[in-house]
This record gives sequence, structure tokens and C-alpha cells, in this order.
Amino acid sequence: MKTPSTHYLSLVTSASREASLLGIPFLKMNFLLRGAAAYQEERSDFASAPIPGWGGGDLTMDKWRENDGAVSSISQRYPFAGAARPFGGEGIFAQAGRIEKGKWYFERLDQMLGGPVDHLDVVFGASMLLNWRPWHHVPYETIYQKLDSLFQTLP
Repeated sequence: MKTPSTHYLSLVTSASREASLLGIPFLKMNFLLRGAAAYQEERSDFASAPIPGWGGGDLTMDKWRENDGAVSSISQRYPFAGAARPFGGEGIFAQAGRIEKGKWYFERLDQMLGGPVDHLDVVFGASMLLNWRPWHHVPYETIYQKLDSLFQTLP
């Protein structure tokens, strides 16, 4: 249940668009997520509409293919299926002092960091013990530092 006194923020991750020259898709994605990412990317369509309104606007298969290995990137932005929700905009870090309660804001981490970000990166990104790419911890420290700065500006 959404309340007008709450800040709504989403960090959108995407890693399925990266492919190697060897023809192996998702080379920069955690190997645990590659199967699910490939399934989401290759799925041709649903036999019947999965939700009301499917087939137009943001509710088309082509827009739902991009993913982070677990979740479609478009669905990570903000709730838009079913009922209209107040939308604040994209770029939560750029809007730090202007984020309003009761509206949904999101940030695309792949664009902010300049490369693919899979579902596990945000959770394990700063942990050199748990991340399969421990040399990538610096960009993810940036995420946490920006979130800390952002949270300090919210009333």
C-alpha cells in the first residue's frame, strides 16, 4: 500500500544487453543468472495477455526483454500496470533536493556506472568476498555513497 508520506526510490539494473564477440550472451553477468536472463531475453511472447492492458505502451514484449538476470528492467522502474501511480522521474541522484514524498523515482545504474549491472551486483557489489568480480567493488561503493548522500537530503 502506497502512502503519501513515504519516499519511493528504485535502483534499476540491466546486464542482458551485453554480448561477447564469441557469441556467448551475457558474458558480463554473474553465471548464476545467465539462464534466467537468456529465457527472458529470448521469450517470443505469451499465449495470452499476462496482465490487463498487455500489448500497448510499456506493456509489450520487446520492452520487457532487457533484464538483470532475475527481473525485467522495465518493471524495476516503478509500478505502472494496473492503476496509475504518481511518478516523480528518472535520475534520483540528480534530483536529490527535489524528491517529493508519495511519488516514485528511479535511477538506471547501468547508465550511471557506464556498464552492465546484474541483479546480484547491488547486493554483493561492495563485498570482495561474495562478488564473483571483486575488482568491481569501487563503482558499487559509489552507489552506496550516493544513496547515503541522498538519504541525508530527504526530510
